Amino acid sequence: MFTNFLKAVGLDIPASVIGTLGAAVEALGEVTDSEMIQAVGQFIRDNAEEISS
Repeated sequence: MFTNFLKAVGLDIPASVIGTLGAAVEALGEVTDSEMIQAVGQFIRDNAEEISS
């Protein structure tokens, strides 16, 4: 659903960019010592292909 919205407004983000974003979120979680943020980053990285399609 979110991906459809992004495509509708002209933003087609490749999986590699989404994976990199996930890695950045995960690193932020490590720096802030937040397991929840780390988990969100890992989820984004693990599902980058699905999110981008």
